[in-house]
Amino acid sequence: MSRPNFIAFAALKGGTGKTTISWNIASILAKRGKKLLIIDIDPQGNMSNNFNFDIFDQGNATIGDLLTRFDENTYEPKYKLEQLINVAPNPKMPEIDVVVSKCDDYFANTDLITRGTAHNAFAKAMERNKNVLENYDYVIIDVGANLSALAFSVLVYTDRVIMVTDPSVNGVKGCEYFPKMYKRQLKMWEMDMDDEKFDTIIINDVENRNAVSASIDYLYETNGAKCLKSQIPHSTRFRESDIEGTPIIHLEVKSRANESKEKIVAAICSAVAWPLLITKPQCFSETCASPTA
Repeated sequence: MSRPNFIAFAALKGGTGKTTISWNIASILAKRGKKLLIIDIDPQGNMSNNFNFDIFDQGNATIGDLLTRFDENTYEPKYKLEQLINVAPNPKMPEIDVVVSKCDDYFANTDLITRGTAHNAFAKAMERNKNVLENYDYVIIDVGANLSALAFSVLVYTDRVIMVTDPSVNGVKGCEYFPKMYKRQLKMWEMDMDDEKFDTIIINDVENRNAVSASIDYLYETNGAKCLKSQIPHSTRFRESDIEGTPIIHLEVKSRANESKEKIVAAICSAVAWPLLITKPQCFSETCASPTA
């Protein structure tokens, strides 16, 4: 049974454009005929907002519910993954289904820590629902700007973690610290896994190369192999995209602005979208054996 590629987008600093970049990458992959499931695990719910979901709506079941809600008598999970999936909520992107987040997902962290299941809860849930997951080419996960118990549970199971930073010093330092924090968590849970899945860094919102050369140079010196050569430039297209609730590739712009739009799409494609298109799919039985134990 084929397993979709699980790609997490993460950052330790907020405001780096992580959600915006992952949203646009997903839309580009969908435009190329790939079937995607986007999972929002950030309680702030920016990705969910992009699909017009209300994070205060208690009727929306989330990944937090999937991992921590159990029947009090049988202790069987209360939810199946298919109950969480919102099918094609944006008609412009019928290839994308979404699992939303809600503000109460903060409490899932406490539950995972209390139960001692932060290391394998997500892996077990995905293995239980692999019949649903086999319908997708990619599972794109928007992680909050932290390494919470919920985020750790998800990252253990993902195939790749793509870190998104802006040129700021704190953003760049976050790319250095995040894998180290993840490695410490693995050690705490006595898990014999590595942090090589943190293999890509996207530098976003680059406006003036000269003004930010010091922080970018430091990033290339310390993480050169992970940094993508293609940087994402600062552009008003992102703000327009955010206001209209439409990824850049679907944004209707005037002719003189179209060149800018195409440059942004090309930059995103060369940075991540094309490499993802040639990523080899895996089988459920071939991966993540230890987290599900």
